Amino acid sequence: MKKFLCVIVILLISILLVYWSGNNKVNYDISTPENVVKAYFIALNSKDEKFINSITDSKTSDFYNRKDIKNINLISIEENTKVADAFNKYGGGMDTKYYDVKSYKVIYDLQMKTGKDAFDENGKNQKFVTITKTDENSNWIIREIGEG
Repeated sequence: MKKFLCVIVILLISILLVYWSGNNKVNYDISTPENVVKAYFIALNSKDEKFINSITDSKTSDFYNRKDIKNINLISIEENTKVADAFNKYGGGMDTKYYDVKSYKVIYDLQMKTGKDAFDENGKNQKFVTITKTDENSNWIIREIGEG
């Protein structure tokens, strides 16, 4: 009888663990280009590589070593039309004409396991994120993340 109860308890615990692990997925709001950038930082903090890969171009270089990120929080986001115009004239927009291009100056707080890497260090940092649509019906995709 004790073995039977142990098996039932273990089975119930297993079912609950599977249920809880499947219900902690983040629902990202990607309805606007600004929200895509915000969702990107949430995904970086959650280490959601699958989502990050779905909203970035395969050529997008973002953070030198994502695995070194302990914690990252977006502090502010502000649209920057000069960087978007430069992207169209001199950057990725030279080779491909995009339906729409937006660029945002982001300020974020970063905590890394090692304290710093080639591009960032612990504390407040700033980058420019450029995001594009290839046509009216396409999703916004992050094309560049850099110093601006």
